[in-house]
Amino acid sequence: MSTDPDVSTAFSANRTAALPLHPPPTPPAPPHPEFQRSRHVSYWKRCLKTFLPAPYTPMDSTRLMLSFFVLSPLDLLGELVNVTTPAERANYANWIYACQLPSGGFRASPSMSLGARREEDKNGMWDPAHVPATYFALASLCILKDDFKRVKRKECLRWLKKMQRDDGSFGQTLGADGAIEGGRDMRFGYCVMCSRWILRAGKGEKDLVGVEDIDIDGLVRCIRASETYDGGISDEPFHEAHAGFTYCAIAALSIAGRLPDSSNDTSTTTKQLLTAPSNVPLTLHWLASRQTTSVFEEEPLITKPWDFPSANRTESELGLDHNEPDVPPAAGFNGRANKVSDTCYAFWVGASMSLLEQCAGAGGGGRGLADSQRARTYLVDKSQHLVGGFGKVAGDPPDVYHSSLGLAALAMLGERNAATGEGSGDGGEGLKTLDPGFCMSVEARGWAEGVDWDMEESEESKADEYAYMRISGG
Repeated sequence: MSTDPDVSTAFSANRTAALPLHPPPTPPAPPHPEFQRSRHVSYWKRCLKTFLPAPYTPMDSTRLMLSFFVLSPLDLLGELVNVTTPAERANYANWIYACQLPSGGFRASPSMSLGARREEDKNGMWDPAHVPATYFALASLCILKDDFKRVKRKECLRWLKKMQRDDGSFGQTLGADGAIEGGRDMRFGYCVMCSRWILRAGKGEKDLVGVEDIDIDGLVRCIRASETYDGGISDEPFHEAHAGFTYCAIAALSIAGRLPDSSNDTSTTTKQLLTAPSNVPLTLHWLASRQTTSVFEEEPLITKPWDFPSANRTESELGLDHNEPDVPPAAGFNGRANKVSDTCYAFWVGASMSLLEQCAGAGGGGRGLADSQRARTYLVDKSQHLVGGFGKVAGDPPDVYHSSLGLAALAMLGERNAATGEGSGDGGEGLKTLDPGFCMSVEARGWAEGVDWDMEESEESKADEYAYMRISGG
């Protein structure tokens, strides 16, 4: 370096000038998407108390499903008692009971009823009890805090037993000569296990004398036969794994106490319980792989040679700069490989991972395998609709199915009341704690455990039912 004082001074000055006097400002954090609670309450109130839009017309034969997917979100929001009166809630229960059949179970909709002309042996196949509808009915009664005195407990349990096939699967309805009809996938086994649990919970055993239980080992074998090579569970053997069927299987196993966890203590029994899935870490891996940043159905197609990345481009140009990765803030879940994010799978996948957390072979369970913050961002920033509710995918209008499961997913992610110290939600939106196995609030599920089955039905309840049946023509 030159010893000339003028040169040294100039060099020093230039070097000092090149250095910033203060560190560069930190770029602002992306805005934290907000859960629009009041809009969701308004949306669900409209769904409950006004006519649903015309696209729901084809679902008229599944009204009990619609009723559950409307009542459950209002319960999770803690608003059901605020937007309805006790008389209205009693009338909702009467409407559900109008769908109950004398031989057990619930029909899927009042529109299926044959009324006084129904004869079980002659035309009962045209007005059958329906497996999913029976769970939706019982779960809705839990949400409404009904006393269950009008539930035909013994008849329903016996009917559920008739719905099981020799291979362990369950059907949807009973047809002519008692033939099991409908699908055989995990949805029906799940609904049966939920209904069975509700009917066998609570106090009182007199209705259970002589009632044969379902073959739980058979159901477990059916589930194991539907496991896929990559860890998921399909609708039947050798089919593609699907997150919805995987959830139904895992939740059914959880309710039956047949997940491979440490609670299956073989020291107290001579026969170890048959459990599933057979490889919990592999199933968790498949579930974790369902999280994706793909949001839209159509991705840009590479049609010209010059659209392909060049091998001579730098790492930063190729998006391979690991020092500053460009991570999208939102990441939802898909139901199968190579599909875009879909709101409902935030619940199906998240609940499945939650239920597997305590499995002995999971290597610490599923906690932390999915990015819950980015999942929340997808729900609140991408699929949440400005009028309330959630769409199936980003940009879609809301519907009761995806809106209900989107809200359930948020409750499961910890979107609960920070003011009361319950949960770990960021916004204090006041969602109740969710039971991932039953897809309803812990409070509603707990209601079934307090039911006193031996208590006689009150005269007031009988009068309410008679009045409703007379008005409705049932």
